[in-house]
Amino acid sequence: MTLLFGDGFETSDLGGWDEIGGTPSVNASYARSGNYGVQFNSGFHYIIAKDATWDAANDTMWVGFSYQARTGVDDNTIVVSFGSEDSTSTEQWATLSYRTGGALDLHIGPAINDRTTKVGTTSASGVISDDTWHWIELGFLPNATTGLLRVYVDGTKVTGPGTDSGDTAHDGSFPTGANAQLRLSGDTGSEMWIDNVVWWTDETSGNDPFTTGPKGE
Repeated sequence: MTLLFGDGFETSDLGGWDEIGGTPSVNASYARSGNYGVQFNSGFHYIIAKDATWDAANDTMWVGFSYQARTGVDDNTIVVSFGSEDSTSTEQWATLSYRTGGALDLHIGPAINDRTTKVGTTSASGVISDDTWHWIELGFLPNATTGLLRVYVDGTKVTGPGTDSGDTAHDGSFPTGANAQLRLSGDTGSEMWIDNVVWWTDETSGNDPFTTGPKGE
């Protein structure tokens, strides 16, 4: 396991992030643990971290974070996107979005905010409960023919979005050597809180790292 980036917002600011859009707010009211968390509210806001060391040919990319959707979140609100900055790849972004009723959609596509090329099926409603903290993990195994995506919520593999087994197959591999990017965001009219962000990679060495299950909060 190699840590790419982590932030529990305990510095009370967003100084560790590479890009900030809009006015996300760091405040004690939005913390799941420690003293601070971040809020996205009533506008399009985002925070981005970048990494140039990820080996897309051999490493699995993961992100985990504490998440709370506040009552009234807009349908199809993007929660997290991550992938490659290389614009030559046609399937460079994995995006997870919140659906009304607490369901989740998973997308793979060429744009950081792509919500049209959904892969697999929408998860069952109630996977996410409004005004309740959850721990979400999203993993991506890059391979041009046998790539996989997986989502865990509170340590349980979500059986959609994707196949019945909870693994979403895709045929897109990220370009080797391309800079990786993680983006957490919120949409107009929505409020959500995020804390304890961890972004990491695992060396796959040709094996499926998902068999070990989630890392846990």
